[in-house]
Amino acid sequence: MNIQQLSERYKAFLQQTGNLDETDWSQEIEALFLDNFSKIANGVVLVSHRSQLQDQMLRFRAFSGAWKIEGWKMIPSADAQYCIIDYVFTTEHAGNFRVMEILTVSDGMRIGIVDEVYYKEDKDMAIERLGERYNELQQAMGDPLQSDWSQEIADLFSEGFTKAINGRTIVKNRAELQERIIECREDSGAWTIMAQPVIPSRDGTQCVAPYFLASEKRGKFEVMALIVSADGKHIDSISEIYYQIEE
Repeated sequence: MNIQQLSERYKAFLQQTGNLDETDWSQEIEALFLDNFSKIANGVVLVSHRSQLQDQMLRFRAFSGAWKIEGWKMIPSADAQYCIIDYVFTTEHAGNFRVMEILTVSDGMRIGIVDEVYYKEDKDMAIERLGERYNELQQAMGDPLQSDWSQEIADLFSEGFTKAINGRTIVKNRAELQERIIECREDSGAWTIMAQPVIPSRDGTQCVAPYFLASEKRGKFEVMALIVSADGKHIDSISEIYYQIEE
């Protein structure tokens, strides 16, 4: 196992511990962490031995409710002795947190130290992250080798989600979105997205997510997407304006 695989296994462990139906991860903890493992959060030592980790995770889950991990990015060191991980920790009751962790790794590819800094995302940051996630999903949908994004769609969009392009409604509810995207890709061919910085509104309920779209059959477009979210967790509507870029 290399450090990339270790980080993915660690991510899976974090996702697993956020599942309310699961309460025992002792085997995975033994496989992932050194016996003298320690965990530090914002300068406070939370765990000083591997045997304490499961109880610490259960106590936090009792406070926060279920959770999930989003936006995972990992940067390994050149010697593979540590890595930096950046992600968003979305909880049921405690809100959303931006987390950056340094994982110190042993030669046997087990984690010795997790040293993390986290802060709570405010509503402006939540809507900004929704805009970023939308553009990330748009990029994935342009890949001709992919055709099923049902889980991502359920996570990102509200059930009553609507989408309009240049004033014309093309999606009337979330259930229509995947089929509509497949139809668009058949018409335009594969596409790629070049995302631009997301601009949140002052009240944190809307943002503008601009991007450039280059399609195989229909050419290039500059797109302005107005994204609306009432709860900061799911997108309720998107209204996009497309401008054709002349070659």
